[in-house]
Amino acid sequence: MAVGLLFVYILASGFLLLFGLNCYLMLGLFLRRYDTCAHGCSVDLGEVLPTEQWPKVAVQLPIYNERHVVARSIKAAAGLDYPLDRLEIQVLDDSTDETSAIVAETIRELQEQRPELRIFHITRVKRDNFKAGALKHGMAQSDAEYFAIFDADFTPLPGFLRHTLQPFLADPTVGFVQARWGHINEGDSLLTRAIAIGIDGHFVIEQSARAWNGLMLNFNGTAGVFRGSAVRAAGNWEGDTLTEDMDLSYRLQLAGYRGRFVFDEVVPGEIPNDISNFKAQQFRWAKGSIQTARKILPRVLTSSLPLFVKFQAAMHLLHYLIHPAMLTLALLALPVLTHFGDRALGWVVIPVAFLLVLSLFAPSLMYLTAIRFSGRRSNPLIIPLLTVLGVGLALENTRAVVEAILGRKSPFIRTPKAGDLGKKVSYRSNFSHIQFVELALGLYCILSFVVYLQYAQYIITPFIGIYAAGFLFVSTRAISDYLLHGGETRGRFSLIHPRRSLPTTSKPK
Repeated sequence: MAVGLLFVYILASGFLLLFGLNCYLMLGLFLRRYDTCAHGCSVDLGEVLPTEQWPKVAVQLPIYNERHVVARSIKAAAGLDYPLDRLEIQVLDDSTDETSAIVAETIRELQEQRPELRIFHITRVKRDNFKAGALKHGMAQSDAEYFAIFDADFTPLPGFLRHTLQPFLADPTVGFVQARWGHINEGDSLLTRAIAIGIDGHFVIEQSARAWNGLMLNFNGTAGVFRGSAVRAAGNWEGDTLTEDMDLSYRLQLAGYRGRFVFDEVVPGEIPNDISNFKAQQFRWAKGSIQTARKILPRVLTSSLPLFVKFQAAMHLLHYLIHPAMLTLALLALPVLTHFGDRALGWVVIPVAFLLVLSLFAPSLMYLTAIRFSGRRSNPLIIPLLTVLGVGLALENTRAVVEAILGRKSPFIRTPKAGDLGKKVSYRSNFSHIQFVELALGLYCILSFVVYLQYAQYIITPFIGIYAAGFLFVSTRAISDYLLHGGETRGRFSLIHPRRSLPTTSKPK
């Protein structure tokens, strides 16, 4: 039994090392292509094609209970600099609260100001397949050639379409284009600053490395454009995973199309400023990624793609497995030491510590590089907080991974947005009793920390301290947020005071 635990402990360490080494590889792939690929990717459509030949585009805004941000989102879409006779805006509204009334009023005001603006308020009787179902429903009602997608909290700049449509025209095999995410509310708190750096690590480094080196690229759900014919050829939007964006983009590439990443086009979006909302978002991404891996990875591995492309696709789709590995190390550190004692010093603790150093430093180096190349001013001293935050998500994301592996279904829970209210968001992901389990884990890690000090195992002790800090941070932050807003939420991941409304439907003709 003890040997088995030790084997699992070493295996989890090696697994983290594998993903850590891949971070170094992503950094290398990014740096080798940055000078030739980063700038000049965003070419204005007007430079290559007369205005009268620009293609038809439908801008899709999938909405569900977003009263704080929906008006801002619609106005940003209406402000896109594109010929109005070739542009339509679809507000795909599945809301059950006053959001629908705000949508209707905003559309009425915009059309009074600009009667030629083609903007449609599209609702459904039933929220089948959630966001994927809404996008598919909207596509069926449009004859546009291209579909730009923005979540409710994203505000594209006027030139977005002119800069992102050009790759389609330059290469008929391009099926989708992804722009880089920016941050509207990065300065709200230390939490939002840390999350912003994490997002930059993905977009600045990982997405660039994949796109510029012929690897499989994923659509991130917003701030992108799809070729309609490519979507249909790949089987259209499907709602059987919580990451319908990753699912479709992989199916599209397996169908022979390519994804492009436009590094220079940055679309500002809102960062969750509440730890419970952030955890709910991460849970959805973790579970959806593993669901997509179950669905797509066998097709990737049996395809004719190069071996390195297959390997990187597997690393991408299975990335959230690092959380079960981290949780395993946190749980087994104490029993491994107490059972093997000083015998563990030379042949277990030191090698494991070496693996942990390599795996832990890799993401930090990636985030530092992202800060350097993002074009924004970020404080590198926040990276330790990001590290602690990532570790603190291990329990919740492990639950997400296990549910995905077991095939357990769950609804699509969108991340509540605050808009101009800042921290006073009245939508909130509900409190879960898993916070108390995380708190207990934090206290357990403190016990492990003390025991490691007693055994004079100073090499690995700092890592135990990071685990303790992570679990204690996310749990106490979530509990304190709940106490400040106690009694305002009902049912897991429900909304505060939801009010059912019966929105009217206005469909394009």
